[in-house]
Amino acid sequence: VKEFAAHNATVNDLSFDLDGEYIGSCSDDGYVVINSLFTDERGKFEYHRPMKAVALDPDYARKSSRRFAAGGLAGELLLNSKGWLGYRDQ
Repeated sequence: VKEFAAHNATVNDLSFDLDGEYIGSCSDDGYVVINSLFTDERGKFEYHRPMKAVALDPDYARKSSRRFAAGGLAGELLLNSKGWLGYRDQ
């Protein structure tokens, strides 16, 4: 059993990658958090608005781009990916 204390408000959505190695969550606190289920790797992304949906790339564990999509009350769907200079939203 593993527990993650990742959010301060209601969790709205969860997403797993295809290999079951990563879990992504989004919350009304405006954060998207992605945790590895087997290592201490963790990413926390702040969007300043309640986030209602998150979807990890099915190959999240295998690709270095670490892509995920998230959306919320701002009315935008954001694709986040890791590049040479860190993470960025499109």
